[in-house]
Amino acid sequence: MCSETLELVGELRELRRGRGARSDDLPARTGPRLRLFCGIADHDSPGQLRKKLVAALAEQCERLPSDLRLAVLAAFALHDEAGQKFLHERMEWLAGRLGRDPRTARRRVDEGLRLLAESIGAHAAVSGQDAGTAQAPGTDTGQPAMAGAGTDTSSPFVSDGWYVSSMRSVLHLDEHPLKLVERRMIIATVDRLDSVVCALSIPFRWDAGNARPAVTVAIPHGGRILEEKRPSARHTRVVVALPRALAAGEAHEFGVEFTIESPPRLLPYYAVTPLRRYDQVRARVCFGAAGRPARVWKINGVPPRVVEEFLPGDEPLLPDEAGEVRVGFTGLRPGLSYGLAWAAV
Repeated sequence: MCSETLELVGELRELRRGRGARSDDLPARTGPRLRLFCGIADHDSPGQLRKKLVAALAEQCERLPSDLRLAVLAAFALHDEAGQKFLHERMEWLAGRLGRDPRTARRRVDEGLRLLAESIGAHAAVSGQDAGTAQAPGTDTGQPAMAGAGTDTSSPFVSDGWYVSSMRSVLHLDEHPLKLVERRMIIATVDRLDSVVCALSIPFRWDAGNARPAVTVAIPHGGRILEEKRPSARHTRVVVALPRALAAGEAHEFGVEFTIESPPRLLPYYAVTPLRRYDQVRARVCFGAAGRPARVWKINGVPPRVVEEFLPGDEPLLPDEAGEVRVGFTGLRPGLSYGLAWAAV
Protein backbone atom coordinates (compact mmCIF):
# COMPACT_ATOMS: atom_id res chain seq x y z
CA MET A 1 0.00 0.00 0.00
CA CYS A 2 1.15 3.56 -0.66
CA SER A 3 1.76 5.92 2.26
CA GLU A 4 -1.49 7.83 1.65
CA THR A 5 -3.54 4.62 1.79
CA LEU A 6 -1.72 3.54 4.95
CA GLU A 7 -2.57 6.88 6.59
CA LEU A 8 -6.23 6.50 5.64
CA VAL A 9 -6.31 2.93 6.96
CA GLY A 10 -4.92 4.25 10.24
CA GLU A 11 -7.65 6.90 10.47
CA LEU A 12 -10.34 4.32 9.71
CA ARG A 13 -8.99 1.93 12.34
CA GLU A 14 -9.15 4.71 14.90
CA LEU A 15 -12.88 5.10 14.22
CA ARG A 16 -13.73 1.49 15.03
CA ARG A 17 -12.63 1.62 18.68
CA GLY A 18 -15.21 1.63 21.46
CA ARG A 19 -18.67 2.46 20.15
CA GLY A 20 -17.30 3.22 16.69
CA ALA A 21 -19.18 5.97 14.87
CA ARG A 22 -21.53 6.23 17.87
CA SER A 23 -18.72 7.30 20.23
CA ASP A 24 -19.01 10.56 22.16
CA ASP A 25 -15.41 11.48 21.28
CA LEU A 26 -15.88 10.96 17.54
CA PRO A 27 -14.65 14.49 16.61
CA ALA A 28 -11.34 13.87 18.39
CA ARG A 29 -10.88 10.55 16.57
CA THR A 30 -11.73 11.79 13.07
CA GLY A 31 -8.48 12.37 11.18
CA PRO A 32 -7.69 15.16 8.68
CA ARG A 33 -8.01 12.99 5.56
CA LEU A 34 -11.46 11.77 6.54
CA ARG A 35 -12.50 15.32 7.42
CA LEU A 36 -11.51 16.45 3.94
CA PHE A 37 -13.21 13.54 2.23
CA CYS A 38 -16.45 14.03 4.18
CA GLY A 39 -16.51 17.82 3.76
CA ILE A 40 -16.27 18.43 7.51
CA ALA A 41 -15.59 22.06 8.43
CA ASP A 42 -13.81 23.28 11.56
CA HIS A 43 -16.97 25.02 12.74
CA ASP A 44 -19.21 21.94 12.36
CA SER A 45 -20.90 20.78 15.55
CA PRO A 46 -20.31 17.20 16.79
CA GLY A 47 -23.74 16.29 15.44
CA GLN A 48 -22.96 17.73 12.01
CA LEU A 49 -19.60 15.96 11.95
CA ARG A 50 -21.21 12.64 12.84
CA LYS A 51 -23.91 13.07 10.19
CA LYS A 52 -21.41 13.88 7.41
CA LEU A 53 -19.02 11.12 8.43
CA VAL A 54 -21.69 8.43 8.69
CA ALA A 55 -23.32 9.42 5.38
CA ALA A 56 -20.01 9.40 3.49
CA LEU A 57 -18.79 6.11 4.96
CA ALA A 58 -22.13 4.39 4.44
CA GLU A 59 -22.18 5.47 0.80
CA GLN A 60 -18.62 4.27 0.19
CA CYS A 61 -19.35 0.95 1.91
CA GLU A 62 -22.03 0.27 -0.70
CA ARG A 63 -19.20 -0.27 -3.20
CA LEU A 64 -17.63 -3.08 -1.17
CA PRO A 65 -18.36 -6.79 -1.67
CA SER A 66 -21.26 -7.86 0.54
CA ASP A 67 -19.17 -9.71 3.15
CA LEU A 68 -16.67 -6.86 3.49
CA ARG A 69 -19.46 -4.29 3.60
CA LEU A 70 -21.04 -6.17 6.50
CA ALA A 71 -17.66 -6.38 8.25
CA VAL A 72 -16.89 -2.66 7.96
CA LEU A 73 -20.38 -1.55 8.96
CA ALA A 74 -20.18 -3.80 12.02
CA ALA A 75 -16.74 -2.47 12.95
CA PHE A 76 -18.02 1.12 12.83
CA ALA A 77 -21.22 0.15 14.72
CA LEU A 78 -23.26 1.29 11.71
CA HIS A 79 -25.15 -1.97 11.29
CA ASP A 80 -28.55 -2.08 12.98
CA GLU A 81 -27.70 -5.34 14.76
CA ALA A 82 -24.12 -4.43 15.67
CA GLY A 83 -24.39 -1.54 18.10
CA GLN A 84 -22.54 -3.23 20.95
CA LYS A 85 -20.42 -1.07 23.25
CA PHE A 86 -17.08 -2.70 22.49
CA LEU A 87 -15.35 -3.67 19.25
CA HIS A 88 -14.65 -7.25 20.38
CA GLU A 89 -18.38 -7.74 21.00
CA ARG A 90 -19.17 -6.54 17.49
CA MET A 91 -16.51 -8.89 16.11
CA GLU A 92 -18.16 -11.80 17.91
CA TRP A 93 -21.48 -10.81 16.35
CA LEU A 94 -19.82 -10.56 12.93
CA ALA A 95 -18.18 -13.97 13.32
CA GLY A 96 -21.59 -15.47 14.03
CA ARG A 97 -23.14 -13.82 10.98
CA LEU A 98 -20.30 -14.99 8.74
CA GLY A 99 -20.14 -18.46 10.27
CA ARG A 100 -16.44 -17.93 11.01
CA ASP A 101 -14.22 -17.46 14.03
CA PRO A 102 -13.51 -13.95 15.42
CA ARG A 103 -9.98 -13.94 13.98
CA THR A 104 -11.37 -14.43 10.47
CA ALA A 105 -13.97 -11.73 11.14
CA ARG A 106 -11.19 -9.27 12.03
CA ARG A 107 -9.33 -10.15 8.83
CA ARG A 108 -12.48 -9.32 6.86
CA VAL A 109 -12.63 -5.97 8.60
CA ASP A 110 -8.97 -5.26 7.79
CA GLU A 111 -9.53 -6.16 4.15
CA GLY A 112 -12.63 -3.98 3.99
CA LEU A 113 -10.84 -1.00 5.55
CA ARG A 114 -8.02 -1.33 3.02
CA LEU A 115 -10.44 -1.26 0.09
CA LEU A 116 -12.32 1.61 1.67
CA ALA A 117 -9.09 3.58 2.06
CA GLU A 118 -8.17 2.92 -1.58
CA SER A 119 -11.56 4.20 -2.71
CA ILE A 120 -11.24 7.36 -0.62
CA GLY A 121 -7.68 7.85 -1.87
CA ALA A 122 -8.87 7.61 -5.47
CA HIS A 123 -11.14 10.59 -4.81
CA ALA A 124 -8.22 12.62 -3.53
CA ALA A 125 -6.02 11.66 -6.48
CA VAL A 126 -8.37 13.44 -8.88
CA SER A 127 -9.45 16.30 -6.63
CA GLY A 128 -9.01 18.75 -9.45
CA GLN A 129 -11.91 17.19 -11.37
CA ASP A 130 -15.65 17.39 -10.82
CA ALA A 131 -17.37 14.32 -9.49
CA GLY A 132 -18.75 12.24 -12.26
CA THR A 133 -17.56 14.35 -15.16
CA ALA A 134 -17.75 12.57 -18.47
CA GLN A 135 -15.61 13.78 -21.33
CA ALA A 136 -15.87 13.31 -25.03
CA PRO A 137 -13.91 14.41 -28.04
CA GLY A 138 -13.27 15.31 -31.59
CA THR A 139 -10.70 13.75 -33.90
CA ASP A 140 -7.18 14.83 -34.74
CA THR A 141 -8.24 15.36 -38.36
CA GLY A 142 -10.67 18.08 -37.42
CA GLN A 143 -13.81 15.92 -37.30
CA PRO A 144 -15.85 17.37 -34.42
CA ALA A 145 -17.14 15.35 -31.55
CA MET A 146 -19.13 15.79 -28.44
CA ALA A 147 -18.12 15.86 -24.80
CA GLY A 148 -19.90 13.66 -22.37
CA ALA A 149 -21.84 14.69 -19.31
CA GLY A 150 -21.62 13.47 -15.76
CA THR A 151 -22.66 14.25 -12.25
CA ASP A 152 -20.94 16.87 -10.17
CA THR A 153 -20.89 18.12 -6.60
CA SER A 154 -20.11 21.45 -5.02
CA SER A 155 -17.04 19.75 -3.57
CA PRO A 156 -15.60 16.53 -5.00
CA PHE A 157 -15.23 15.20 -1.44
CA VAL A 158 -18.75 15.84 -0.13
CA SER A 159 -21.24 12.99 0.00
CA ASP A 160 -24.29 14.95 -1.08
CA GLY A 161 -27.05 12.41 -0.79
CA TRP A 162 -27.34 10.43 -4.02
CA TYR A 163 -25.61 8.07 -6.42
CA VAL A 164 -26.06 6.88 -10.00
CA SER A 165 -27.50 3.38 -10.29
CA SER A 166 -27.44 3.49 -14.10
CA MET A 167 -26.57 5.88 -16.91
CA ARG A 168 -27.37 5.48 -20.61
CA SER A 169 -25.71 7.82 -23.08
CA VAL A 170 -25.74 8.32 -26.84
CA LEU A 171 -23.06 10.52 -28.39
CA HIS A 172 -24.03 11.74 -31.88
CA LEU A 173 -20.89 12.49 -33.87
CA ASP A 174 -22.89 12.01 -37.08
CA GLU A 175 -25.11 15.05 -36.55
CA HIS A 176 -24.74 18.81 -36.73
CA PRO A 177 -24.93 20.35 -34.25
CA LEU A 178 -23.27 17.69 -32.15
CA LYS A 179 -25.37 16.21 -29.36
CA LEU A 180 -25.00 14.03 -26.29
CA VAL A 181 -28.18 12.50 -24.87
CA GLU A 182 -28.15 10.89 -21.42
CA ARG A 183 -30.67 9.18 -19.17
CA ARG A 184 -29.72 8.69 -15.54
CA MET A 185 -31.35 6.70 -12.79
CA ILE A 186 -30.31 8.06 -9.41
CA ILE A 187 -30.93 6.78 -5.88
CA ALA A 188 -31.35 9.20 -2.99
CA THR A 189 -29.35 8.35 0.14
CA VAL A 190 -30.89 11.12 2.26
CA ASP A 191 -34.42 12.38 2.78
CA ARG A 192 -35.74 15.48 0.99
CA LEU A 193 -33.27 15.38 -1.90
CA ASP A 194 -34.61 18.05 -4.28
CA SER A 195 -31.76 18.80 -6.70
CA VAL A 196 -28.70 17.30 -8.38
CA VAL A 197 -25.89 18.75 -10.47
CA CYS A 198 -24.77 17.74 -13.97
CA ALA A 199 -21.53 18.71 -15.65
CA LEU A 200 -20.12 18.72 -19.17
CA SER A 201 -16.38 18.88 -19.88
CA ILE A 202 -15.15 19.51 -23.41
CA PRO A 203 -11.51 18.47 -23.90
CA PHE A 204 -10.28 20.29 -26.97
CA ARG A 205 -6.97 21.33 -28.49
CA TRP A 206 -6.30 24.88 -27.42
CA ASP A 207 -5.31 27.19 -30.28
CA ALA A 208 -5.11 30.97 -30.18
CA GLY A 209 -8.04 31.23 -32.57
CA ASN A 210 -10.34 28.88 -30.65
CA ALA A 211 -13.62 30.41 -29.56
CA ARG A 212 -15.46 29.23 -26.47
CA PRO A 213 -17.77 26.36 -27.52
CA ALA A 214 -21.45 27.32 -27.58
CA VAL A 215 -23.23 24.78 -25.36
CA THR A 216 -26.99 24.42 -24.98
CA VAL A 217 -28.45 22.29 -22.19
CA ALA A 218 -31.95 20.81 -22.02
CA ILE A 219 -33.71 18.55 -19.51
CA PRO A 220 -36.26 16.63 -21.63
CA HIS A 221 -37.83 14.83 -18.68
CA GLY A 222 -37.49 14.30 -14.96
CA GLY A 223 -36.52 17.82 -13.87
CA ARG A 224 -35.88 21.42 -14.86
CA ILE A 225 -32.82 23.65 -15.04
CA LEU A 226 -32.45 25.66 -11.86
CA GLU A 227 -29.05 27.19 -12.58
CA GLU A 228 -26.42 27.02 -15.33
CA LYS A 229 -22.81 28.16 -15.08
CA ARG A 230 -19.73 28.19 -17.34
CA PRO A 231 -16.80 28.35 -14.90
CA SER A 232 -14.30 27.81 -17.73
CA ALA A 233 -14.10 27.50 -21.51
CA ARG A 234 -14.22 23.71 -21.19
CA HIS A 235 -16.79 23.26 -18.47
CA THR A 236 -20.56 23.65 -18.13
CA ARG A 237 -22.34 23.02 -14.84
CA VAL A 238 -26.10 22.72 -14.41
CA VAL A 239 -28.21 22.43 -11.27
CA VAL A 240 -31.27 20.27 -11.96
CA ALA A 241 -34.35 20.72 -9.77
CA LEU A 242 -36.25 17.47 -9.33
CA PRO A 243 -40.06 17.41 -9.76
CA ARG A 244 -40.42 16.65 -6.05
CA ALA A 245 -38.18 15.90 -3.10
CA LEU A 246 -37.04 12.27 -2.87
CA ALA A 247 -36.95 10.14 0.23
CA ALA A 248 -33.86 8.11 1.12
CA GLY A 249 -33.74 4.97 -1.02
CA GLU A 250 -36.10 6.38 -3.66
CA ALA A 251 -35.16 6.12 -7.35
CA HIS A 252 -35.70 8.80 -10.00
CA GLU A 253 -34.86 9.02 -13.70
CA PHE A 254 -34.12 12.20 -15.62
CA GLY A 255 -32.68 13.06 -19.01
CA VAL A 256 -30.00 15.54 -20.05
CA GLU A 257 -29.18 16.78 -23.56
CA PHE A 258 -26.05 18.77 -24.35
CA THR A 259 -25.70 20.38 -27.78
CA ILE A 260 -22.52 22.00 -29.10
CA GLU A 261 -22.65 24.53 -31.93
CA SER A 262 -19.45 25.15 -33.94
CA PRO A 263 -17.27 22.93 -31.73
CA PRO A 264 -13.48 23.38 -31.60
CA ARG A 265 -10.99 20.61 -32.39
CA LEU A 266 -12.14 18.12 -29.80
CA LEU A 267 -10.06 15.19 -28.63
CA PRO A 268 -11.06 11.70 -29.84
CA TYR A 269 -12.47 9.97 -26.81
CA TYR A 270 -15.60 9.68 -24.69
CA ALA A 271 -15.09 8.81 -21.03
CA VAL A 272 -16.85 8.88 -17.69
CA THR A 273 -14.66 9.51 -14.63
CA PRO A 274 -16.84 9.17 -11.51
CA LEU A 275 -15.98 10.26 -8.02
CA ARG A 276 -19.31 9.24 -6.57
CA ARG A 277 -20.79 5.77 -6.84
CA TYR A 278 -21.73 4.63 -10.36
CA ASP A 279 -23.23 1.14 -10.58
CA GLN A 280 -23.68 0.86 -14.35
CA VAL A 281 -22.88 2.84 -17.49
CA ARG A 282 -23.95 2.01 -21.04
CA ALA A 283 -22.65 4.22 -23.84
CA ARG A 284 -23.24 4.33 -27.60
CA VAL A 285 -21.18 6.48 -29.96
CA CYS A 286 -22.64 7.14 -33.41
CA PHE A 287 -19.93 7.85 -35.98
CA GLY A 288 -22.20 7.37 -38.98
CA ALA A 289 -21.60 4.99 -41.86
CA ALA A 290 -19.38 7.54 -43.62
CA GLY A 291 -17.46 8.64 -40.53
CA ARG A 292 -16.10 5.38 -39.16
CA PRO A 293 -12.65 5.77 -37.59
CA ALA A 294 -9.84 3.40 -38.49
CA ARG A 295 -9.49 2.17 -34.91
CA VAL A 296 -11.67 2.16 -31.81
CA TRP A 297 -10.69 0.79 -28.41
CA LYS A 298 -12.24 0.46 -24.98
CA ILE A 299 -11.15 2.62 -22.05
CA ASN A 300 -11.67 0.31 -19.12
CA GLY A 301 -10.70 1.85 -15.80
CA VAL A 302 -7.53 3.87 -16.42
CA PRO A 303 -6.23 7.07 -14.77
CA PRO A 304 -7.71 10.16 -16.47
CA ARG A 305 -4.37 11.51 -17.68
CA VAL A 306 -3.61 8.23 -19.43
CA VAL A 307 -6.72 8.63 -21.59
CA GLU A 308 -5.25 11.56 -23.53
CA GLU A 309 -2.12 9.62 -24.45
CA PHE A 310 -4.28 7.87 -27.07
CA LEU A 311 -2.43 4.56 -26.89
CA PRO A 312 -4.66 1.80 -28.33
CA GLY A 313 -5.67 -0.62 -25.60
CA ASP A 314 -6.04 -4.38 -25.54
CA GLU A 315 -9.80 -4.25 -26.17
CA PRO A 316 -10.40 -3.19 -29.79
CA LEU A 317 -13.97 -2.41 -30.84
CA LEU A 318 -15.64 -2.55 -34.25
CA PRO A 319 -18.42 -0.20 -35.42
CA ASP A 320 -21.55 -1.97 -36.65
CA GLU A 321 -23.18 -1.50 -40.07
CA ALA A 322 -24.65 1.82 -38.97
CA GLY A 323 -21.27 3.10 -37.80
CA GLU A 324 -22.11 2.77 -34.09
CA VAL A 325 -20.08 1.36 -31.19
CA ARG A 326 -21.50 0.25 -27.83
CA VAL A 327 -19.68 -0.25 -24.54
CA GLY A 328 -20.84 -1.09 -21.03
CA PHE A 329 -19.38 -1.04 -17.54
CA THR A 330 -20.52 -2.06 -14.06
CA GLY A 331 -19.15 -1.21 -10.64
CA LEU A 332 -17.05 1.72 -11.83
CA ARG A 333 -14.20 2.60 -9.50
CA PRO A 334 -13.92 6.20 -8.32
CA GLY A 335 -11.24 8.28 -10.01
CA LEU A 336 -10.76 6.01 -13.03
CA SER A 337 -11.99 6.63 -16.58
CA TYR A 338 -14.34 4.40 -18.58
CA GLY A 339 -15.46 4.76 -22.19
CA LEU A 340 -13.86 4.51 -25.61
CA ALA A 341 -11.30 6.27 -27.80
CA TRP A 342 -10.62 6.23 -31.52
CA ALA A 343 -8.13 7.22 -34.21
CA ALA A 344 -8.70 8.25 -37.82
CA VAL A 345 -5.70 6.28 -39.08
